Amino acid sequence: SAVADTAGQVVDAVGDAASTVADGLSDAASAVADGVSSAASAVADGVSGAFDTVKKAVEDLFSDGDKPQPEPPIALGEIGTPQLDRANKLLEAMPPEDKAKIQKVMDGATPEAKKYLTKALATKHSAAEIEEFSKKIAGKDQKWMDEHLHLVGQSDGKGIKQQWHDSCGPTTVQAMTGELDPIYALKTREDNTDVTDVNEDDGEAKNKEMADEQKKNLESHGGVAKPRAPGKSAGGKGMPLDDLLSEQTDKVGVKFDREDLSSDAGMTKGLDDAQKSLKSGLPVPVRVTDGSGGHFILMTGVEDGPPRKYSFHDPWDGKTVVYTDEQIKKNQLNIAGHSKMSHIYNPSAA
Repeated sequence: SAVADTAGQVVDAVGDAASTVADGLSDAASAVADGVSSAASAVADGVSGAFDTVKKAVEDLFSDGDKPQPEPPIALGEIGTPQLDRANKLLEAMPPEDKAKIQKVMDGATPEAKKYLTKALATKHSAAEIEEFSKKIAGKDQKWMDEHLHLVGQSDGKGIKQQWHDSCGPTTVQAMTGELDPIYALKTREDNTDVTDVNEDDGEAKNKEMADEQKKNLESHGGVAKPRAPGKSAGGKGMPLDDLLSEQTDKVGVKFDREDLSSDAGMTKGLDDAQKSLKSGLPVPVRVTDGSGGHFILMTGVEDGPPRKYSFHDPWDGKTVVYTDEQIKKNQLNIAGHSKMSHIYNPSAA
């Protein structure tokens, strides 16, 4: 399949597995070159053998904790096994004519673009939407894609910013969705003036589309949207994140398990679980607190260290911040005035 092509870029072992495909599928399994292959390039009758071989290689490689995990951790533009597997399943369920459209798009794309096209497929976009998206990113280099197909982690450390005083939850979900769905990320940037900025006095003045989405999600889950300016924020109210995250599952193919970090054991488990999720390409929503109020942020990356370091996107400032494992465990954060991680919403394939 077209998506198994991307699997060849994840690990050299995929190329090795694809080379065993029967003679009749030789075009579907070409030789691997520096870990970037075009294994299983044909979507046609009989390609299922190549698909199964390559898919099995990925599953075997990451099936349990004793086998190697991808190193370094998933970076901007990379695609992890959960999204890759979902893309494969969605492709297999498509009508033949849509499979052919996807194949044509993949055949004409660069290796860098194929990763983003695969992520778009994994987030349930249609063949027509993926065709249109492919035209928008055609000829673009890696730097352009990294800057435009995400809502966090720009080269200057900036990213999406909450447009209302209490819309950190909806903005965290926007940031998470942008990491999983590049079509959503690009559209959000196209439809708004500057996702990294805000009009403190009027949430809709600078980025109306983004602000309206935040407001709708906030107020439909019990919150109240008020401008960020100190003199205008009175009466604003936040919201729990559980239901809004659950509502994203069908689209992004990810479910979320809220983990309490209040005990030492809970914190250790939560950070370990977050590390595994991040290395599989899934960003992790987080709640931080100062003991009275709370704030939602998105964990976007991890470095093994030592010391182990976690990257977070703070929607209040619209910036990436980094803290060590020890700083997190000692409640030494300083994110929108909050020092302690109280919960993670650990993602996994739905």
